[in-house]
Amino acid sequence: GLGGGSSNAATTLRMINKIANLGLQEPELMELGKKLGADVPFFIQGKPGFATGLGTEIEPLPIQPNGWIVTIFPGEPSSTPEAYNFVEPNPEPEFSLKKVLKEEPLEEWEYLIINDLEASVFPRMNIVGNIKDQCYEFGASYASMSGSGSSVFGIFEQDFVAIHAYESFHSLGFSANLSRPLFKPDLGIYKKQID
Repeated sequence: GLGGGSSNAATTLRMINKIANLGLQEPELMELGKKLGADVPFFIQGKPGFATGLGTEIEPLPIQPNGWIVTIFPGEPSSTPEAYNFVEPNPEPEFSLKKVLKEEPLEEWEYLIINDLEASVFPRMNIVGNIKDQCYEFGASYASMSGSGSSVFGIFEQDFVAIHAYESFHSLGFSANLSRPLFKPDLGIYKKQID
């Protein structure tokens, strides 16, 4: 649910392009990435975006949440096919997700941004829902299951609160990661030409 395979594929494409001196531009790399996986182009772009369709049409979204992100893996993966088989999508939400992401304060996201797949995964994997609840108990401004699961992330506005949550999840035996939401598309691998 964190795009690990897709981000690895995107990085590999960028590295091959650089090492082999192919000279492919980002749109060409994104077209190649589509053949590897629906969200590979998102990771080739490497910055916040709003994906539609199968995830291959990406509109840049100029957001940069402040704070810290704690990501927790419960130790048991979620089946993506099962998550989608049991989901009841909401085809016509009452609000624009893009507008919420750009205009609403982080603390309002809890009531407005809901991963439809949670309703499918939580009944089969109670631990995932419990971890999301614990994120809020530990002080997260927003928490959600990532993709089809089973990882959960919480966004914390204060570093000491995030550190406490991170340490608490570790003490409970979960694999956890603490990071800042910084988007750096090139990661030192791809250097843009400057005229």
